[in-house]
Amino acid sequence: MKTTLHFTFDVGAEKADAIVIPAGCGPDVAEVSPGFDNYDENGNFLYSDEWVELTLEENDERVPKLMGLLASLGIEPDVTRMREYSEEDRQNARLLLMKPTKIFVHGTASELGTKYDLTHACPHCGTGAKQTWYLRVKRKELPKIQQHRAIMTFDLNILVDATMQKLLVDAGMTGISFAEVHARDDFGEWNAIDREQILIEHTMPPMRAEFPAADDYALCKVCRRGGRLTIPDHAYREEDLAGLKDFNRTWEWFDHYLYGGEARHATFAHPRIMVTPKVMHVFREAGVTTFDWWPVGIAPST
Repeated sequence: MKTTLHFTFDVGAEKADAIVIPAGCGPDVAEVSPGFDNYDENGNFLYSDEWVELTLEENDERVPKLMGLLASLGIEPDVTRMREYSEEDRQNARLLLMKPTKIFVHGTASELGTKYDLTHACPHCGTGAKQTWYLRVKRKELPKIQQHRAIMTFDLNILVDATMQKLLVDAGMTGISFAEVHARDDFGEWNAIDREQILIEHTMPPMRAEFPAADDYALCKVCRRGGRLTIPDHAYREEDLAGLKDFNRTWEWFDHYLYGGEARHATFAHPRIMVTPKVMHVFREAGVTTFDWWPVGIAPST
């Protein structure tokens, strides 16, 4: 695994080189593009910005040089910390975050009328809502769905074809069952399509690691479970893996929510999906390329 830092910042015209060149950041890591034209209050042109994007490994000696140059000019960059995992990292992981690539099914289940039991849902954010009827997908998404043996929806529901379903069953995957998926037919009626939804039945314990302070602004202040944004380093300890299944859902629900007490007009946060490497191997061997697999940090027992 390696960690990279992605910097973005804007500077005045022809000033980008005065920063990136002394920092040793050539075109192999830095991209300079035109930014915005700036005008005074009378509409007179002042100057054009240049927009800089560059990526460096976290321990690169150029990072402190770059930060020093930016600080001297009073420029505060946006910095995104990203991890890149090797195949060895994935193979050796105890647990993997299963997430979609850039190919996924648009729309949320709730907006299409998929039914939920809200009995135990948080009254403020809806976290804990339980799907009680068949998943619905948009009719216009069917060509994309049928193009792939397995694919995720925007809110992280997994759809598989009959072949993929059989492969999972034959592999003895634990923690799942299957249910129909519905879409409108030519007459506007909701009917089953040739895909099954994977229903994940096991929930992980709450994460023990400390969440970043930046998470707090989106976190539900009532249940403090919904609206998480970040999976922290070493989210679990070794003892948290007791009862682990091949497919698991996080207790925390992630991303933004909009909830007013009814499912139809809600945007729920959603749990992340944690799986064993066995799951990754079965999907990969079936030629599925619509998922990414990120190792999850496990801390030793205390």
